[in-house]
Amino acid sequence: MRNYKLIGPLDLDREEGLLTRASLKMTKWRNDDWDCACEANGCYVFGLRRGDKITPWYVGMTHEQAVWDEATSQRNLGIYNQVLRERAGYPVLCLLARLTPTGRAVYRDLKSEIEKVEFLLIGAALDENPDLMNVKESQFLSELVIPGWFGAGRGKPSHAAVAFARMLGFE
Repeated sequence: MRNYKLIGPLDLDREEGLLTRASLKMTKWRNDDWDCACEANGCYVFGLRRGDKITPWYVGMTHEQAVWDEATSQRNLGIYNQVLRERAGYPVLCLLARLTPTGRAVYRDLKSEIEKVEFLLIGAALDENPDLMNVKESQFLSELVIPGWFGAGRGKPSHAAVAFARMLGFE
């Protein structure tokens, strides 16, 4: 079994409206869900909360270091802060930490598996937000249309699309 623990959404602390390494230290120590799982490899999704809705803006992964460390790297803070300058909302982060079947953090290289999980997350995030900041995989996924499931747009779906979605449990 390939187990991932979901941690979050974590409300991210800011300094003067932007995310910094110092402000994120406060997030880390203030959170009840924090545990060793954040030190595992895995994926992460940055988003903005407005009311009850969270819009995804960036999806990432790491197979070489702790998911928290990668998600809060200086490079990623730059991406998140670009979104914060251009959009209204409260920043949040969801972590998906790879665990062993007994619940321990996975530190070994599982690049192929984690890349597949990231691909699925980017696809789901693009379906919610076509302005996703990701470059990797975004072109392919933004052009992909599978009626009843992915990228089909708004409007009334065909009978076949409804049946397909029902068959796969997407409704």
